[in-house]
Amino acid sequence: MSRRAFTPTRIVAFAIVLSLLTFFWTFAGSQGQPEPVPFHLDREKQYDPPEPLEKPAKQPHVPPHVPQTLRPSKAPSKSTLPTQATPLHSELTLVTALPTSTNAVDTEDEAPSQSVEDGERGHATRVSTSNAPYPTAKNSTIPAHLNGTQTACKDMPRASDIMVIVKISKSEMREKLPSRLDDLLSCVPHFAIFSEHSGTIRNYTVHDALEGVTSATKKKHDVFKDYEKLRTQPAAQLSKPTLKKLDKWMMLPMLYKAHKMRPESRFYVIISPDTSLSWTNLVQWVDRLDPRIPYYIGAPLMINNMQFAQHGPGILLSNNALQRYAKAYDELYASKWETLVERECCGDVVLGQAMSDAYTELHGTFPLMNSDKPDLFGWTQLHWCKPSVTWHNLTQAQIATAWEFEKKWTRTHGWERPYVMRDVFKALVKPRLVNRTDEWDNLSADTKLVRPALEDLTDHDSQEWYRIDEGTRQAVNSWEDCKKVCEATPDCMQWKHSAKGDGECHLGKTIKLGEKSPKRGDEPSWTSGWYVERIHNITRDWKCSEPNWLHR
Repeated sequence: MSRRAFTPTRIVAFAIVLSLLTFFWTFAGSQGQPEPVPFHLDREKQYDPPEPLEKPAKQPHVPPHVPQTLRPSKAPSKSTLPTQATPLHSELTLVTALPTSTNAVDTEDEAPSQSVEDGERGHATRVSTSNAPYPTAKNSTIPAHLNGTQTACKDMPRASDIMVIVKISKSEMREKLPSRLDDLLSCVPHFAIFSEHSGTIRNYTVHDALEGVTSATKKKHDVFKDYEKLRTQPAAQLSKPTLKKLDKWMMLPMLYKAHKMRPESRFYVIISPDTSLSWTNLVQWVDRLDPRIPYYIGAPLMINNMQFAQHGPGILLSNNALQRYAKAYDELYASKWETLVERECCGDVVLGQAMSDAYTELHGTFPLMNSDKPDLFGWTQLHWCKPSVTWHNLTQAQIATAWEFEKKWTRTHGWERPYVMRDVFKALVKPRLVNRTDEWDNLSADTKLVRPALEDLTDHDSQEWYRIDEGTRQAVNSWEDCKKVCEATPDCMQWKHSAKGDGECHLGKTIKLGEKSPKRGDEPSWTSGWYVERIHNITRDWKCSEPNWLHR
């Protein structure tokens, strides 16, 4: 090669070109760097649980429309969490041993009250307005005998770990929400209200749960024309069928938005206006659970081979479960989940599929989270020592009664002792069991004695009927005879009789209060009764040494 190839001029030119290339690579080329790869669900890969929750470097962003109650709080530190990693799909794990101070100590029942005369009706327990209010930050009063164990309900230990999500329809807003703000939500440090529209009530923000539905879906379905009407005319009233059609679209974007509001919460619970939630029992329960485990907890139901947690009794989700859900939502909501909402009946059904897509299994926790109300629940020794966290399908009066009971419980026992099914039975059910009440169905169904109608009587029916001894057959004649047969049957707790047809007498081994059964036209109604003395003696022997938090 010629020596002239490396002349000083060429060397200088080469250096200048190299400098320019370095400059553009450093400052201009960085603008073209690819974005970080987003999270993608890989069905062949098992994801590890995230690191324990730590306090963020700065407070999380809270949208300006978040309710005043959603105040950023100190995130849980490592010291408050277990140091050992827990398997992803373990059973409901008890993080701490049950303190002896929380034991539900047995107390002897009082002797049954004087027998109620035949014909006296059982009535719902009335809510007394003379009871002291639930202690809050403003009115906290601590009985001397508790020695400071009771604090304001909003300031009870670990209460700030939970975010309560209230899902409510516009049609229920004025009737049902104010009472929830006065009782349960007055004790909840962090909650958010979601509906089909945005607005305010008592200076609390109502969030639009449908805001996150995609534009394509809103254009595709005519029901969203009514939604747009609500947005532009807040005073507009929509029919209940229309609101029901909108309801199923609320669940998924609502839950995603709630998580973005408070990503540091350890647990989230979704409730409806007819859900009765025990605040003291919920806080004590989640204190035994690890928020790093993907918990999706509720009262299970199966529809079309999909098991899911019913919304009405409440749905409890851990921080880890919501982290997984939020990541899956970013990828799958528009491409998959909205299509599922189209064809399914309800939002909680689709949530079950969404949690499955986010690798989070359902944990059924009956009877802690209960799809019944106390009046319809079957009271047995099996569930006697289970804590009660939620009930469903209660009227506003029944929710108020349950709340009064909880207030009385915490005033007496403080915040470190949960109440169990036994305590609910003694307070809300047992006082209403009477010898007899008319136009009432107590749901007795273990043995059914029905006299066959003569015109429909077959040889087989006749043989079956007359195999029953004559004394038992007499039970269908009247409520008095039905009652006598129950008293003569060792395991009979209650009975009901109707004169319809040629007479029916049903006997029950499980204690149930039941509900009104008003007479309709000429059709006979039910007369019901309980063997009160037997119930008292048997339940007195059902002992509780400590609460049983396990769902099995």
